[in-house]
Amino acid sequence: MKHIFALCLLSVSTVSFSADRSIFDLMYLPNAGTTYGQTDFNLIKGETKTPGNDSEETGYLFQQTLGHSVCDRFLLSAQLDWQNTKTDLDFGPNQKEKGLSDPSLDARYRVVDKALMVDILAGFTFSTGDRKIDGNEFDHIRGGHSLRAGAQVGQKEESFQWAASGIVNRNFKAKTKVTGGGSFEDDAYNSYGLGASVLKKLAEETYLLGQLAATFADDYDDNNNSKNPSSTTYDLTAGARQILSQDLMFQVALTYTQINQESGQIDSSSKWNLNAALRYQF
Repeated sequence: MKHIFALCLLSVSTVSFSADRSIFDLMYLPNAGTTYGQTDFNLIKGETKTPGNDSEETGYLFQQTLGHSVCDRFLLSAQLDWQNTKTDLDFGPNQKEKGLSDPSLDARYRVVDKALMVDILAGFTFSTGDRKIDGNEFDHIRGGHSLRAGAQVGQKEESFQWAASGIVNRNFKAKTKVTGGGSFEDDAYNSYGLGASVLKKLAEETYLLGQLAATFADDYDDNNNSKNPSSTTYDLTAGARQILSQDLMFQVALTYTQINQESGQIDSSSKWNLNAALRYQF
C-alpha cells in the first residue's frame, strides 16, 4: 500500500494529462477516486471439425467486472464470470461446461500520458481448486493459477482512438479430478497475446469499434504422458459503443474466433460471440 501511495504522489507532480478521461475510451482509466463496473452478456456458438466426429458448441456467458481508480495513474479491477455451454457431438454423448470461473485481479498503471499514452498491465487469476469432470459435465475453472504482464500504447483524438497491446501469460500447473477415474496434472506453459483496436466517431454519441487479436499458446504435457499441442487463436471484432450519459455506456459487438492447433486431430475450430455490455462509473 505504501508503494501505491508513493506512485500516486509521483503522478501528481510528473504526469501531464493529454486528454479528458471518458467512459468509452479504449484505454479506459477514470479519474482518481472513481469506481466503475462492467456487466457483459455473451451468446456463444462454435463449431469444431475433426476426422470422423464434428461438434457444435452453444451457450452463454455472464461476466462482471468491478474496479476503482486509486489515483489518476493507477486502476485496480476484479473480474468473475459464469458460463453455461453445451457441446453436441455427431457421435458420442453431449458435453456440458457450467459454473463460475476463477476470480481475476488486474492492474493498469499509466507511465506516459501525453500525445502517446503508455500503460503497464498486470494481472493474476486465483485458482479456487482442482478442475472437476463428472462424466460428460465439466466445471468452468482451470485448476491452477495464472499470472500475466504486458503493456498497451495508444492515442486519443476527438473523433478517433487507437491502441495496441502485448501481454505474456504464465499458466502454472493445473490439476483436474475425474469422478471415478482419478486425476491428472497439466504442466505449466506460456501464452502470448497481441492486440490492436480502433474507435471511430460515427455520430455525436456513437462510436464504431474494431479489434484484432492473436494468442499463441505453447504446447505442454500432463502426467499421463499426453501432449497438448501448441495453438494459435485469432479474434476479429466489430461493434459499436453508445454513450448514454457521462457515466454510462452501452456496447454491442460481434467476435469471430479461429483456432489453429499444431495437431492432425482437428481440421478446423471456430466460434462466434455476440456481446452486449453496460459500463457504468460513479
